[in-house]
Amino acid sequence: MSKPAEFVIRPKSTGIIAMLLDLWRYKRLVVYFSVRTVRMRYKETILGWLWLIIRPLIPALISTVIFGKLAQFPSDDVPYLVFFFTGMSLWTLFNTALLYATRSMRLNRRLVTKLYFPRIIIPLTSIAPFVLEFFINIAVLIGIFILFYVRTGVCYVSFRPALLLCGIFFLATLILAWGIGFVTSILNAQARDVRFTLPFVLNMWYFITPVIYPLSFIPEKWRPLAILNPMTAIVEGFKWSILGRGELNIWYVVYSLVLVLLVFSGGLYFFSRAEAKFIDSM
Repeated sequence: MSKPAEFVIRPKSTGIIAMLLDLWRYKRLVVYFSVRTVRMRYKETILGWLWLIIRPLIPALISTVIFGKLAQFPSDDVPYLVFFFTGMSLWTLFNTALLYATRSMRLNRRLVTKLYFPRIIIPLTSIAPFVLEFFINIAVLIGIFILFYVRTGVCYVSFRPALLLCGIFFLATLILAWGIGFVTSILNAQARDVRFTLPFVLNMWYFITPVIYPLSFIPEKWRPLAILNPMTAIVEGFKWSILGRGELNIWYVVYSLVLVLLVFSGGLYFFSRAEAKFIDSM
């Protein structure tokens, strides 16, 4: 009896450029996975899409009472709810996107071992629900602005050309979450320690990022250390672009954006090198 022929499928080329070109060829699959991930997140829930509004509002109201009323943290001369919700919208995007990008490869391990497609699609599309939630949060934030305008007659949105810069900080947040997620998704698939360690790291990261307080709240001597955190300038810049308050140092922003691009490039490189070994070990 003759031995069945053995076929080995190998990519024509490897590396970051080849992976990105392969990703472009499978762009329809990117859309499919993104829609699939969004649908699965709210499938079989009683409240369904109402969670998009409930989830950000409850933490915002609790934090407003604790940090705004009881602890009396400064808020750059705007109502604390407005101040906090603006920064929290961007931080929540980063936090949840990174957590689910980290879990993505392990959750889809059966799929990646049975079918061939660019595996980078999985961590890329895993954050689709949280991009949607971010824009829902922005819609809720607009509702908060309208509520305060009706009550006080003051508009806390700064309508000026700099308002468009919030899009840059939004993209920087996504790119940073992807860059780190490319690495942690592979590491988490190999060792569950990453899954347990990352939430702890993100909780610490949250408190050293100016979300519940403005950058001006940090003493001057400690501020250069705080700027080493790339999310500091990103969150502060996001609040500045929308509210017109806070501090925006162009050099801090440039540093953060350069660091974000370096992290993203490093994450892509790591994923392209580790992907094959990861699949073989599953």
